[in-house]
Amino acid sequence: GKHVYVEKPVSHNIWEGEKLALGQADYGVVIAHGFQRRSEQAWHDVFDWVKEGHLGKLTLARGFCYKPRKSIGKVSAPVKAPKTVDYDLWSGPREMLPIRRSQFHYDWHWQSPYGNGDLGNQGPHQLDVCRWALGDPMHLPPAIISIGGRYGYVDDGDTANTQILYVDHKPAPILFEVRGLPKKGLDWKNGMPEYKGVTIGNVIEYEGGSLLGGHNSGCKVVDKDGKTLKEFKGGKDHIHNFIDACHSGKQDVMHGAENGHHSAALAHIGAHALQLGKELPVDQIKASLTKTPQVAEAVDRMMEHFEANGIGATKPGLGAPLTTDGKAFTGEFAEAANQLDREHYRAGHTLPNA
Repeated sequence: GKHVYVEKPVSHNIWEGEKLALGQADYGVVIAHGFQRRSEQAWHDVFDWVKEGHLGKLTLARGFCYKPRKSIGKVSAPVKAPKTVDYDLWSGPREMLPIRRSQFHYDWHWQSPYGNGDLGNQGPHQLDVCRWALGDPMHLPPAIISIGGRYGYVDDGDTANTQILYVDHKPAPILFEVRGLPKKGLDWKNGMPEYKGVTIGNVIEYEGGSLLGGHNSGCKVVDKDGKTLKEFKGGKDHIHNFIDACHSGKQDVMHGAENGHHSAALAHIGAHALQLGKELPVDQIKASLTKTPQVAEAVDRMMEHFEANGIGATKPGLGAPLTTDGKAFTGEFAEAANQLDREHYRAGHTLPNA
């Protein structure tokens, strides 16, 4: 009977996100997600302005996480959890696996039993804005393309630090990019890459221009030549929305569990696809992208990024071509994707009908 505020990415997997959404409906409680842009006036105002037709038709929703992620190093043998940590409780539904990282806290993000890289760490924030731009489709996408891997160093991490995710949604596709390496020379002093001035944020493209915004309460609209047409500012405390909903017993669907679930699910699908894929020469990957020129262009920029960092002869990972019917995985890799998605819930941490 308690109301719940769940930090992003809302769920560990797609199936668990569905359970969360169903739980909210069954128990009639408030379940809020940690996608803060949903509470900021600037983003509400800009989407209202765009809906008035000033930029024409939506053509592509881009998201970016160009965020510095250094190597987490390697340990020669498993290490002990800090004395301040109950490792049994910390492990949650996972078995108590050997700890193979020198920094116990935070670096779990880059180890797949616990985290899902920046696609599932920072990514859901920007993927959520992309879904918002599309009108919040409440179903899984028909298909996705996932490309990338972990490059630039060898460490105890196994999640991608460089990745492209293409989501075949309607009315327009979503293209999200992760880059954890610096602009050039594997030297962090050179700063991070950017796309039209955005490092962590969104570039939502329309026929007549683009909406540009970072991971904050400010955004702007530019024309096709990059000239600023209008700026939008103004935020609101996201927690206030949650508390107000708890008091009133009413919650806007855009702040609820189902909406958060579908934004997080895009990252989960992308992670599953890459895990089920294989490394291929870039020419073979490009040959498979003739119907998605936006992805081919993103691959070209990714390879230029590798070259600038002195990473040669890289074979990117091409994810398995996962498809859905809107509710569940379909096609050749459905069984393998479902197996990955259900994970392993140990005794005491199982869900109903697991």
